[in-house]
Amino acid sequence: MTSFEQYPLPAHLHDSARIYWMMSEWCNYSCEYCGVPVFFKKSAIRGRQRHAFDHYPVGQWLEAFKSFPQNDISLVITGGEPFLDRKNFPVLLAGLLADGRFRIRVYTNLSWNPADYDGIDKSQIHLNTTFHPSQTSFPEYHRRLKKIRDAGFSLSHVGVILAPENLDFAESVLTQLESEGFPISAGPMMPAGRYMNRQERTERERDLIRRFSYPLSAFFSLTRPVTKGLACYHPAFSYRLHLDGGVNIACIGARQNIFTDGLPELPRTAVGCPHEHCEGCPEMIRAIVNLPEYGKPLSIFHPQEATREIVEYRTSRRSGILPHDQELFRIIEEHLDSRPVPVPDSVFIPAADIEGVPQAPPFGFIDKLAGSDVIEAFSRDRIHLSGWAASSRIGEPVRSVKLFVNETQVASIESFYPRPEVVDAFHREDLLQSGWQALFYLPTLERGEYPITAMAITAGGNSGNLPSFRVRILD
Repeated sequence: MTSFEQYPLPAHLHDSARIYWMMSEWCNYSCEYCGVPVFFKKSAIRGRQRHAFDHYPVGQWLEAFKSFPQNDISLVITGGEPFLDRKNFPVLLAGLLADGRFRIRVYTNLSWNPADYDGIDKSQIHLNTTFHPSQTSFPEYHRRLKKIRDAGFSLSHVGVILAPENLDFAESVLTQLESEGFPISAGPMMPAGRYMNRQERTERERDLIRRFSYPLSAFFSLTRPVTKGLACYHPAFSYRLHLDGGVNIACIGARQNIFTDGLPELPRTAVGCPHEHCEGCPEMIRAIVNLPEYGKPLSIFHPQEATREIVEYRTSRRSGILPHDQELFRIIEEHLDSRPVPVPDSVFIPAADIEGVPQAPPFGFIDKLAGSDVIEAFSRDRIHLSGWAASSRIGEPVRSVKLFVNETQVASIESFYPRPEVVDAFHREDLLQSGWQALFYLPTLERGEYPITAMAITAGGNSGNLPSFRVRILD
C-alpha cells in the first residue's frame, strides 16, 4: 500500500481506533434491496454458521476486544440482525461497556424486546435503524421505536431506503419521525439484491433524495467518484473485523485471525486508496485527506458526531439548502441525467464457444462461477447468479431475464451491463449490453435437487430459456 508520509495521523487520534464488525448474516427480514446473503436458521448439519458466536464463544470475543490497545474506540456492529442472538448479544454488550473504552453503534431493524437488555447502560448503545415497509407496518415499527427509546437506548439515526417499493412511504414516515425528534434521513438505494443492475432513478425518487438525503452521503452513493490513489486516513486507525475472527486494516491489507495471529500493525500515516471507489461508509468518506465536499477536521466520528451532523443539516434546511449542499445536489442531478452504465467488478466465465449466432431470437448462458452446473444451498438462503442474454435479431434486443427455481419466479432483471466477450464471440457490437446478474432468495424447499431456469424475453415478445442450472438443497 502507498503511504503518504506527508500526512501523518493527527496527534489527537493516536490513541483512537475505529472497528467495523460484521457480526452476523442471520436476519429475520428478506428485503429485496439488501446485499447481505442472509441466513435464517441454524442447523445441526451446517457446522460453523455465518455468525460470530458460532465460530467463537462470546467470552473469547470479549477477550479479543481487550487486545485492542487504544483507549478511545468507536465500534460499529452490523449484520444481518445482531440482536437476534438473545442469549449472547446482551453478554457481549455488557462486557464491552464494562471495558469502558467502547462507544457502540449497532445497525438494527428493531424487531427485538428491549427488556432483554435490562441492567445494561443502554444510553451508551447507539442504534442506527431503518424502516422496511415490505417487512413490517409503520404503526408496528413506530411502536417498537418509541418503546426502545423509552427503554433508554440512544437512536443515532432513523431512515428509509429509497428502493422502488418504499417510495410511497418515505415522505410521510420521515416527516412524522422528524417531528417527534428522531434524527432522520433517506438513503439512496445502492445496487444490491434484486436491483443489482438498476440504473434509473425516477423523478419521485430524485425529489426524495433532494429533500431527505444527507448531501455528502448521497454524493458518494450516487456519483461514486474515483478515489483510487487518494490519500486517506481511515486505514491509519481503523480495523475491519469479520464474523469468523478475521481482521485486517480497514479496507486494505491481508486478513489474519485475531485469535491466533493478533492484530495487524496500523500505518500511522494516510494511505493511498487501493479501490476505484470508496465503499461509502460515513467513517471512510470523512477520512479522505482534504476532501473538498466535506471540509471538516478529521475525527473518530463517534455515533454522537454522526447524529449531530444529521440534526444540524436538517435544521439548516429550514432556511433553505446551503450553497455548498446545493452544489452537491446539482452534481448528483447531472450524474443521474448522464446515466452511466456500471460495470461489475466480478470476473465472469467467457461466453460459450458456439458456432455462429443461434436461430432462436433469445439465447445466452448462466455463468458457471463455481465451475459446476449445481449450486449447494439451504432452503431460504440467498444466492447470486450471473450470465448473459442476447437476441439473434438486430433491432430486437433482450428486454428482460426472468429467473425461476422449481417453476417459482424469484427474480426479474431488466437492466444489463457490458459483456465484451459476447461481442467477440459473435462479432456483434450490438450484443455488448448483454450481461445480467441477480441476488435472490430461494423459496422454501425440501432437501433435494431443483432446476434453476432463466427465460430471456426480447423487445418483440419472443422468449427462450437459457441452459439450466440446478440447486441442491442440503437442509
